[in-house]
Amino acid sequence: MQDYRQMYQIMLTATEQAIDILTAAQMECEEIYNGNLPPELELIFLPDVHRDNND
Repeated sequence: MQDYRQMYQIMLTATEQAIDILTAAQMECEEIYNGNLPPELELIFLPDVHRDNND
């Protein structure tokens, strides 16, 4: 008869390791992304200029 408890422990340990690896990769990618963001744009409002239209 198989030792289901041992198989469960093996799968549980591997699952936890996979989650840790994926979490670390996600955090590393987020750091890269956040470090490469373009600077925030600043709106500059120009004064209204009225032109004479001779149409």
